[in-house]
Amino acid sequence: MYNNDLDPCGPLPDRMAWRPYLQAKKQNYIRLNDDFVNAVIFRTNHGKSAGYLCSTAYGVHGLLRHKYGYDITMAAMKQRGGRYKYSISSEPDQVRKISDRLYRIEPGWGGPAHGTIIGSPYRGSSLSPFDLREIIRTCC
Repeated sequence: MYNNDLDPCGPLPDRMAWRPYLQAKKQNYIRLNDDFVNAVIFRTNHGKSAGYLCSTAYGVHGLLRHKYGYDITMAAMKQRGGRYKYSISSEPDQVRKISDRLYRIEPGWGGPAHGTIIGSPYRGSSLSPFDLREIIRTCC
């Protein structure tokens, strides 16, 4: 049965069936905030604020863009073999510039039509975190 009193933007009520999910969400949030101490924050050559965070937790873009207000955010997850899975989020015009530059360097970058986020190639990226940040720094 649908509950009209449930606020879609508010916290979930403490229901027995939801407790495992609420606990997992809480643990993820703790891990994400613990990882934030390793975030790399910088300004691009055009004055945009940018944040980079390598984490196994979900929500990097929400933390960096929406909680801390950075214009461009990069989430990274290290893969086996030294490659990284990256996603980059910003306004569509910035994402387009970044996507064009990255695709020329390493084909396979892409994202949805709305243009506010892109991801590295499926197999991961051979770009180092430093190289990725330098590309962002110089093109935006």
